[in-house]
Amino acid sequence: MIDFWLSKNIADALYGLIVLAMFFIIMFIASAIKSAFNRHNKNKFYKQFKESKRKDDKNNG
Repeated sequence: MIDFWLSKNIADALYGLIVLAMFFIIMFIASAIKSAFNRHNKNKFYKQFKESKRKDDKNNG
């Protein structure tokens, strides 16, 4: 009975780890696709970010 319980726990732990790993892999792939998609818009975004930061500096200063 104890052996069965132990093996069930190990199976549950493995299943949990696999689900967690799948989640992280999906997140990684999604972020990779997003960065690849945004690569040609990166300069525009960076310029916009710099300008908005400059505005914030003026407002705070």
